[in-house]
Amino acid sequence: MLNIKELTIRIENIVTYSENLRVFRLKLPEGSGFSFVPGQFVMVSLPGLADANGRKIAKAYSIASSPSQSDILELCIASYPAGALSPKLFQKDVGDEVIVTGPYGLFNLKKPVPAGTVFIAGGTGLAPLIGMLRSLYAEGYNERLWLFYSVSESRLFMFKDELLGYARNNGL
Repeated sequence: MLNIKELTIRIENIVTYSENLRVFRLKLPEGSGFSFVPGQFVMVSLPGLADANGRKIAKAYSIASSPSQSDILELCIASYPAGALSPKLFQKDVGDEVIVTGPYGLFNLKKPVPAGTVFIAGGTGLAPLIGMLRSLYAEGYNERLWLFYSVSESRLFMFKDELLGYARNNGL
């Protein structure tokens, strides 16, 4: 069943890992009814931003938050100088608005999740997987899981403290 919504959402927080990598925390409006499963994505656009033909410019970003964080959407975003959206998004600040449409996608965990399941990601590809891990651990999952995560520089290691906590406390 599709539960697609288009919402105008304020940026609550921005975590900067580098000049080209940020995690945007978006505060969902109370009573928005927005729900998703870990692994899904949203389309992000900016009010008034359109191409030369007047079409809205939007880009897909995986949701990094867990559904248990019902009022927050976290998105891991890399900016590309020639990008149609990301450079303008990186000019935004806390309190500014973005438009989110979704959720979309069928990339999600099939349950039950077997012990020894392996997750593999590089860079911002961690976003849907961290959402899955957050969801599993919030539900009390206690079997061993494996995460292989690659970044080109240590400063680009997103959610490092959280992942190391999962390694210590949950057997990741």
